[in-house]
Amino acid sequence: MSHLAIVQPGNSFQVDIDAVTEQAMLVYCNIRAWHGRKTDKDLQREMASLRGAAQARLYAGKKLCECKELDRIKTLDGQIRSIFYSFTSPWNDEGGRVMAATAYPDAVAKLNPLINEREVAVQDFLYVYPQIVENDKQAFNSAWKSKDYPHPSIMAARFSVKVAFGPLPKEEDFRVKLKANDLKEIKEDLKSSYNRAHELLMKDLLSRLVGTDKAPGPIRHMAESLVVPDKVFRDSLVYNVVELVEFLPKLNYTNNPEISQLLREISEKLCSTTPETLRENEAVRELVAEEAAELVDDIEAKMSGYF
Repeated sequence: MSHLAIVQPGNSFQVDIDAVTEQAMLVYCNIRAWHGRKTDKDLQREMASLRGAAQARLYAGKKLCECKELDRIKTLDGQIRSIFYSFTSPWNDEGGRVMAATAYPDAVAKLNPLINEREVAVQDFLYVYPQIVENDKQAFNSAWKSKDYPHPSIMAARFSVKVAFGPLPKEEDFRVKLKANDLKEIKEDLKSSYNRAHELLMKDLLSRLVGTDKAPGPIRHMAESLVVPDKVFRDSLVYNVVELVEFLPKLNYTNNPEISQLLREISEKLCSTTPETLRENEAVRELVAEEAAELVDDIEAKMSGYF
């Protein structure tokens, strides 16, 4: 059995590579779309001539086919990407991400309806596309160009969504005839990739809990909200933490006990009190606010070991 030792400050954890390849998979999400944006160099030249400016320093762009049908596709694309990223963690620079087998059923259950809805939205857009092109003739007047618009017969090919699943690489995959030193180097690179993937996973899971000052995660948001005595908050302040604590174990494909222990601690300290109690009991509110702030500090300290 292959093992890779990953040592963090104050913590020693071994990634079982064989177990990981059985519990997780590589996932790629490729979304193709026509966004209706076009650069017009003729307009750039006209602007440069009119203003006496350098053409290379100007930009003239068009927003083509502005319509609710195309906007709907863009919205669905954003939702698909959001779901894809929420159920996966980083792996490499080629767009591949890791999905735990435990997360697969929920991910597919959320992605498939959106992908199906997106297919319907594309058909709706293709239906109105010829008329929208005619409308644009009037909107752009002399700036209208037929070459800006793909022919209706090929427009459908501009839209697609493909979610592809594949296995994580294993040492046994390298069966080619190489020199012993070359093969050893490849296997060491593979181990390094698992090392890096684990670090990215830990950073990803921890960052989901606290976020940043500008985009606070649920625990940081709880700490910042409850510390203000009279600040009004919604029930979601608590339930967002509960939901994340229940969800993150599905992403912990390396089964790192540090994450499991941290989530238990968060559950005990922040999820056992109702929103009503936090509103009505000042002492409990102060205690939970203090514990939330301490957890933020603790999680940020853990994250510093994975940068």
